Amino acid sequence: MAEKREETAPPTDEEIKFDEKSVEAYKFTKDKTNVINSSLISKYCLDPKVVSSLNEEQKLDLLLDLEILHLEWLNIRRIENLDAFDKVKSLYLQYVLTHIKRSV
Repeated sequence: MAEKREETAPPTDEEIKFDEKSVEAYKFTKDKTNVINSSLISKYCLDPKVVSSLNEEQKLDLLLDLEILHLEWLNIRRIENLDAFDKVKSLYLQYVLTHIKRSV
């Protein structure tokens, strides 16, 4: 009896864009370690087209309102400096930590 194979949908434009961004982030950071801070989160979690039209206060508000942080492939050495991001519900850190030092 043949198994029924489930069809998978092709990736969406957003998924493709995210995957390309992850690869570029990895290429940029593979030889150095990063610390989580607002600049890193802004660079990898906000759309540059949107950010370019905002003033500093609006950028900060947008940054602090994020609910999802994608920080994959960034070779982050410590998970810290996330206290201000109290609205975050999902934090993605796949393939980033070589040595984790937990700070409480």
